[in-house]
Amino acid sequence: MLRHVAGWGVPSLALVGLFAVQLVGGLLGVLVALVAGALVGVAAEVHGRLHPTFAQVADRFAYTLWILPGLLVAALGLGLASLEGADPAILRILPLVGVGLSGLAVIAQERELASEEPSGWPRLLLSLLTYITAFALFTIVYQTKVRSLVTATSIATLSILLSLIMLRSAPSPRRRTVLYAALIGLVIGEVTWALNYWVVLALVGGAVLLLMFYVLVGLVEGILHGELTRRVLIEYCSVGLLGFLLILSTGPWRP
Repeated sequence: MLRHVAGWGVPSLALVGLFAVQLVGGLLGVLVALVAGALVGVAAEVHGRLHPTFAQVADRFAYTLWILPGLLVAALGLGLASLEGADPAILRILPLVGVGLSGLAVIAQERELASEEPSGWPRLLLSLLTYITAFALFTIVYQTKVRSLVTATSIATLSILLSLIMLRSAPSPRRRTVLYAALIGLVIGEVTWALNYWVVLALVGGAVLLLMFYVLVGLVEGILHGELTRRVLIEYCSVGLLGFLLILSTGPWRP
């Protein structure tokens, strides 16, 4: 019973929190967005821990089930706070989008917990939602253009948390997974530091950081699964290079 209450609590808290952000706006809206994300994360973690199979996978999944739903709602809330004065239709739709995406995240995580080797649509959906959340948060933080100590540290921390979602299903000890997630965060933080000296649109910075995140996570997944071959390495490096060239060459993305 409690598990179902926690599960339904995720989209419910997302809806209330995001509409509250829309109502208050400004700096208070930012605070409400962060609080809403935290509450959604707690509900998602409780829901996962009450799953019948959680005991068998607790060493890999514990303290990671809050990350995606919580950060997703926080990202949408921060986006709403920054869109104050935008088209009312968009402002009304975004809370509903948050409800849908947070609900999908909980469903996908529940399926992931129920599978001994997560794959198929739950894994694909989790990956997609993680990359969407990463792009949104990277762009939001990058566009602030505050000191590199703040932006680089924030994006590095977000990269570590989001990496844990992507790497937790790997057949590897938790300590090793956390170490690789920290290395990914360190690299993304260094890239952010360099990007702060590059005068480009926020979307360009967010796209470059997302591309780096995608490539690094893919390579680390190959390492943790013991499947990193020369072909996989060349494939990810090629995707990274082509993606970077595409970002630079697309006219609308230029400042």
